[in-house]
Amino acid sequence: MKRHDGDRPVPAPRPDNTTAGMTFVVTVGLAAAAGFWLDRRMGSLPIFTLLGLAFGLGVGGYWLYLRTAQAPRRGPPS
Repeated sequence: MKRHDGDRPVPAPRPDNTTAGMTFVVTVGLAAAAGFWLDRRMGSLPIFTLLGLAFGLGVGGYWLYLRTAQAPRRGPPS
């Protein structure tokens, strides 16, 4: 991809919404599944499932925030 279009730099592509959404869902799902597995091994349903879900939401939300904060804003040319 060209880095310059005449005098203006071409912005880097933003993360695809589908990729960001799937990454969030997979992160939450894996953390919740790990918590469920731990609950079944220890016989403490649903404590670790809920902790895994909260952990997955936190990590996935933080990753999503970082991805969107680093993406350049699209707006009218200045």
